[in-house]
Amino acid sequence: MSYLLDALNKAEQAKRNQKLPTLDPVQRIPGTPGTRKWILLSVLVLVLINAGGLWYFNWPDKIEPVMVAETVLDIPESNPVVKASENVFVEDTGPVHISELPLDIQRQIPNLTFSSHIHSSTPSLRMVGINKRNYHEGDTIAQGLTLVSITEDGVILAFLHYKFSVPLSGY
Repeated sequence: MSYLLDALNKAEQAKRNQKLPTLDPVQRIPGTPGTRKWILLSVLVLVLINAGGLWYFNWPDKIEPVMVAETVLDIPESNPVVKASENVFVEDTGPVHISELPLDIQRQIPNLTFSSHIHSSTPSLRMVGINKRNYHEGDTIAQGLTLVSITEDGVILAFLHYKFSVPLSGY
């Protein structure tokens, strides 16, 4: 019986060799294996290198972010002596420390909570977070209270005709 099976298998194999290839067996197309993968990979690497170069060379001046823990400047409230006005007149004298302001002026300044402080060599990139809002130099924080400038270690504010500094380190 094995002779019969062997004969049938040989006959079937001979028929298969004479036929055109079908979809049954897996056929490999001649060529270099993986060529397409390498082309796509090299194009992707070149695109990433170009994007990185454009990002690196077009980046603005360095920004030195300084995160400050929540700082609360709490001044006890009492009856204010001087009313804040819309027009702020600031003398050209240098700023004084906030603790050097007269007590009645200190009591009129609203509570300030500092959450972030970003100083840059480019003035337009400077920013400070006060009372859950972001401010830039020249912005009005509250009625009569203006952000004059953002320094490396704090801010300079103007209130009424006083210009004073609030250092953010040391609170």
